Amino acid sequence: MGTKEWYHKAFFNNYSKEESDRLYAAVAVPESRKLAKDPLFKASAKLDLKKPHQPLLFIAGSNDKIFPAEFSKKIAGAYKDSDSIVDFKEFAGRSHFICGEKNWEEVAEYVLGWIQKNA
Repeated sequence: MGTKEWYHKAFFNNYSKEESDRLYAAVAVPESRKLAKDPLFKASAKLDLKKPHQPLLFIAGSNDKIFPAEFSKKIAGAYKDSDSIVDFKEFAGRSHFICGEKNWEEVAEYVLGWIQKNA
């Protein structure tokens, strides 16, 4: 489990240290470092980025220190089927805690609208 300091820098970087410590107590949980090595995830390494697929929406926060918005944009751009929908949306001022931050409803409304448009 990451430390309070790590979470403050990585997840809760849009909050004061005091607010970050409260969020750490409320939402931080241990995670397995083995997750990325799990056999279920090995199948995703065999993606055919040229193959038709269901609509994909990539969202990112401009202040994300773990998964920078430019990286998410690059992944979205890797999908090459011209008949498949791939969209990217960067939310200004948001961190890796994008769906848990204050005013998370803005993100949820955007995603819901995107789903309704592309379903």
